Amino acid sequence: MSIKQEIIDSLKSFEWDKIITKCNGLEDLNERQWRFAKGLIVELIVEKHSGVDGLTYVGKDHKDYDWPKYDSTVELKSGVSDTIYGKKGNLRTSYSFKLNNSLGTNKKSVLDPKDVADILLVVKNDGAFVVDKQTVIDRSKSNGDGFDVILKKEDIIEISGRIVVDNPECLNIKQRLLDAIRQVI
Repeated sequence: MSIKQEIIDSLKSFEWDKIITKCNGLEDLNERQWRFAKGLIVELIVEKHSGVDGLTYVGKDHKDYDWPKYDSTVELKSGVSDTIYGKKGNLRTSYSFKLNNSLGTNKKSVLDPKDVADILLVVKNDGAFVVDKQTVIDRSKSNGDGFDVILKKEDIIEISGRIVVDNPECLNIKQRLLDAIRQVI
């Protein structure tokens, strides 16, 4: 099942300049202890800048968002320390990520379709792309603690174009989270 053009057009209308700029401002969360927060914050940034009829964050296994307008589910894979484009500005030849990480408890050799969202959204530090559910299933390989998905550039749909962030502003999320926790306790 491919992604309908109407959905691709909606994805392209997200505020990608703001999303990528903010995602590049999360370097204070690169420490091992804080990486859990980084993924969540990227998910919330995408939700905020997805438009009026955009994504609704739900944060469930195999589904980060509902998209009521299209009766679809969306999973986000963020890798904002990596790129979509090479040094010359062209798409890279391949992309990979881990899906359904089970922390070593995976016993399945084939990815179950019910464990895959309708749309997989990948956000990197210079742009974003999407992949349809069937391609994710077809390109997945069991690795013992989930599934590795290895994509060719022909498998992806660019949705943001290349975005270069020259001077990202640090959002100082780490300090703000610490302050909020201290205030609550």
